Amino acid sequence: MSVIRKLREVKPKDTFEFGKAFIFHQEARGLAKTTMRVQKDIINILMAHAPKDAGDERAWLDVVTKLLTSKKPAYYNKMLTTMKQFFQYLIAEGVVTTNPADRFKYRKEGNRIVRHSEETIKRLLNVINKDTFAGLRDYTFCTLMLDTGIRPSEAVQIRIEDIDFERKQVHVK
Repeated sequence: MSVIRKLREVKPKDTFEFGKAFIFHQEARGLAKTTMRVQKDIINILMAHAPKDAGDERAWLDVVTKLLTSKKPAYYNKMLTTMKQFFQYLIAEGVVTTNPADRFKYRKEGNRIVRHSEETIKRLLNVINKDTFAGLRDYTFCTLMLDTGIRPSEAVQIRIEDIDFERKQVHVK
């Protein structure tokens, strides 16, 4: 108990120390190794651009804006999540009063349409063994998606009552 009290009483003196303290805090939460590796990398980038005064909220906003500019959605979202957590930590520590990362919204990743040649598709379908139940199921699943353009998540939700065998139609939810 006294060790915990002493740790709480020790306040970092500069911005870089707040970054290290945040990482220590995140590790204590028991986050996964991959999550910690990503967060450490992002905090290191953030600390490389951080203002000397950890309480300079205007400077933090400029840093966050600069670092999030021109990033692809997946990396942008990882950076934004880590930054939001870091600034929430700074708020809890009484260093800042607002979270500059809250001004930014998460980005939706664009559709990833992949085009394949007819030969590639034929080779893919020929690999499936249609003599077994699982193979016939997989072949049907693949051809349904290829012919209609539906997503895998939509295809797996189809139930027998969604199929109109007379009209040869499938109702996709």
